[in-house]
Amino acid sequence: MRQKMIVMLAGLAVLVTGVLALAAGTVTVPTIMHPVTKQGDMRDYLLAGFGAGDGIKYTTPMSAVTQYGITWTFDKNYEVGQFANGDYYVVDPGSGVTLTRVENDTHAGLDLSTVDYDGTQIDCHRTIMGPTPQQGLSSLYSSSGYYDSALNVNHHLPYTVTKDKTILSAITWLDTDPGHPTNHRPELKRIAVLTVVGTDVGPTAMRPSYAVGQKEIYRSTDIDESVFASLAAVPNTRSVAECVAHTQGPWTDLWDDWSSERFRAKDNYGMTAQNNSTYGARIVEQLVDALFVANISEADVGDKTQLIVNLVQIGIDYYGLYRNGAMWGANGGHHFGYKLPILVAGLALGDSDMLAVGADNINNNRFQEDCQHFYVEPSDWGRTVTPPRETYNSTDHPAGLPEWGIRHCAYPNQDDSRWTASYRSTVGPPDAGQALAILIMGLKTQWMQESYFDYADRYMSVSGPGSGFRDNMWNAYRSDYP
Repeated sequence: MRQKMIVMLAGLAVLVTGVLALAAGTVTVPTIMHPVTKQGDMRDYLLAGFGAGDGIKYTTPMSAVTQYGITWTFDKNYEVGQFANGDYYVVDPGSGVTLTRVENDTHAGLDLSTVDYDGTQIDCHRTIMGPTPQQGLSSLYSSSGYYDSALNVNHHLPYTVTKDKTILSAITWLDTDPGHPTNHRPELKRIAVLTVVGTDVGPTAMRPSYAVGQKEIYRSTDIDESVFASLAAVPNTRSVAECVAHTQGPWTDLWDDWSSERFRAKDNYGMTAQNNSTYGARIVEQLVDALFVANISEADVGDKTQLIVNLVQIGIDYYGLYRNGAMWGANGGHHFGYKLPILVAGLALGDSDMLAVGADNINNNRFQEDCQHFYVEPSDWGRTVTPPRETYNSTDHPAGLPEWGIRHCAYPNQDDSRWTASYRSTVGPPDAGQALAILIMGLKTQWMQESYFDYADRYMSVSGPGSGFRDNMWNAYRSDYP
């Protein structure tokens, strides 16, 4: 990945310890840490090639780590560093890392060992496929329905965590909290993650997925920026800073059904208004905006490095869940936007396994987009659907017409030929945005579903684009990508 080296002398609080020295062929450099509020500046002053195995120390001993208002306190000093996206890691010296306290600034002074919210858990165990399906929200919040106090680490401190584990801690919205969503969607304010590793992995390491067992380390230096285009900006183009704020995350996906919206932590997606929704379609809009900006020329939008790192990180996280058997089955506007980040990460990292997830789309409801899109066939004419839905006919719905169904591959009886079908207008615009992003990045072959793109064209031709950023991108560039 193209790196930049900028000497920052003022306006940036950076803790530097140690002395740069050359001796007997070894190198000792300053340990560089940066405050959470400056995460977006991190890529500006990291040198290319920094990483594990180069003889350079990138950690500093710390007895506590604070990120996003959540503090993890240890029994002693441990070596702590930061991944390429700014999240922290702590090095297991061989006997584990012992947590003695978890607290947050939203509910300051509260003893979290006495409550069943603001929980802490080890890894996300979310898996739907296989003999033992599980949800991933087991110990963060008692209202989840799958809450298990025995798994809430806050109730069992001191608690020792060994390498290749991720600590997830949450801040819950309480009705007494200023600015809490009045509709309880979402119910979580923030989730932060702290990864325990076995060695100093260095600042070019991408954080491994928070999914249990999926701790492969990718490198930011392996990201090929050239896979992102350099298109001219369009009216209403969003800023890189805004998209970085929306993708800094982590984008934690812990739940399978429609209520997943309740457990996407609002602050993780950069939502600022009181009742901003973390509904799936709204998240996809943010994903599409970020991908569009990542494919606009830096001459127009500025440095895209941190944004690209964030987007690849989202793909790594989702890929870990995918490998563990997570499914994002068709359900209105709840479950789309998971396939594309994995493909983007695979393209940027040159990872053939990530790029192969598009093949996992044969009527198994693994990804919502694959289940919802199809071509009308003669067998669909007169097919039974549940009233008041309307079926298809040969006059209005000729064979080969690209179509959308709310849960088509799982429940074809819920298909509705009417253009006013429930959720059609909710899913259509962000799906069309995804389709264009896929085409711009040359991922159409890897997506492996032609009806997705044909339906996006049909939807936009019938409903018509508006005048926002995504609409302007469609108007400017759709015709450039057959």
